[in-house]
Amino acid sequence: MKTDCDDDRIYYEEQLLDGCNNYWIAQAFLPHIRNVLSKLPLKVLKILIERNFGFFAPDPKVEGFVLPPSGYTRDVIVYLSPNLLERAQDHIEGTIAHELAHVYQGIDDAGPARIRNHRTAGKSMKRASKKSAYAEGLRQEKAADKLAERWGFRVPRSLTGMPETAA
Repeated sequence: MKTDCDDDRIYYEEQLLDGCNNYWIAQAFLPHIRNVLSKLPLKVLKILIERNFGFFAPDPKVEGFVLPPSGYTRDVIVYLSPNLLERAQDHIEGTIAHELAHVYQGIDDAGPARIRNHRTAGKSMKRASKKSAYAEGLRQEKAADKLAERWGFRVPRSLTGMPETAA
């Protein structure tokens, strides 16, 4: 039997996947993103909608593409590397959940960890002697890992150096 809760879930998931809200979601990413969204609590989906973010998950087969600047008003971009599609399903979905955990928790100006690929940013940040930015980035990574795990995802090894977990 279909409930209002089911209708809300469908509505929220479609809002998050709406092409007007996203820069690019390759077809190969859609089932993974849909699976992650389907496992998140409704209150999380509602907050993600409010966070004004869009996915940029390009197709590995496309070598070039121009995104017109008009119409894209997202404050935050969730980038998913095409290389991610070469990984196991739980790795892909754990990564997506981890990134959505960052969006859910709110994005701040903690420094380069917010902008660069945080899974490799630690070394370059250390070299730049930005210990406080590095520490804050590390704290945010651990918090995103823990939240994604609470949502039931196995989180891949992140810059935190923590071992992979089984959810």
